[in-house]
Amino acid sequence: MSDMMTGLMLIFLLIAVSFMYQVQEKQKQKNQILFDYNNSRKKLYDKLEKSFSDKAKLWWMKIDKDLTIKFNVDFDPDSYQIKEKLKNILDKFIPEYIKIINNPNYKNRIKEVRIEWHTWECKDFEYEECLVLSQRRANSVLLYIQNSPAFKKLSQKDKDKLNFWFSSNWLWDWKLLDKNWNYIYKTKLKVDNQKSRRVEFKIITNSDSTIKNIINK
Repeated sequence: MSDMMTGLMLIFLLIAVSFMYQVQEKQKQKNQILFDYNNSRKKLYDKLEKSFSDKAKLWWMKIDKDLTIKFNVDFDPDSYQIKEKLKNILDKFIPEYIKIINNPNYKNRIKEVRIEWHTWECKDFEYEECLVLSQRRANSVLLYIQNSPAFKKLSQKDKDKLNFWFSSNWLWDWKLLDKNWNYIYKTKLKVDNQKSRRVEFKIITNSDSTIKNIINK
């Protein structure tokens, strides 16, 4: 009986060690997936920061760690035609931005690139007019990108990929900014009218796929 119990204890010990090893290996896999995901986001941010940080003041621009780039933009009243000032900025911004997001290392990391126009003030009775005009302004920026030399010289495969990622949207005055480019909803500071009237380039990463991959593993 003593020998049999010793044998059983050894078997249970081996099972326990094997189970612990499997748990550790699965945790390592999860940690590696999260590391790769966070590392790719950090590399994207670092690249954006390195490429554009020296232009921030000149272009009235802010680069956020959530991979959003905000530009203070001015359109003529009731117009969605891009003014020369913004055209000059976009002509310098677009080639480098496309180069960054078109990097093969990010093709499975990026889900969407949103171009958002944010209004500063829109009265309730003008809602429909604001909706149409703001959407046209966002569309104007997207069309300017698609007609740029940097976009046109891409291969058809890369054009299809970027067209799949790009979307143009508008947001009402729900996300107004303060003088530090932060949301007044969070900071409770005074609205900065100029910074609130802006266009944003926002990279949405494939976080859902990453979490699903962790669950599956």
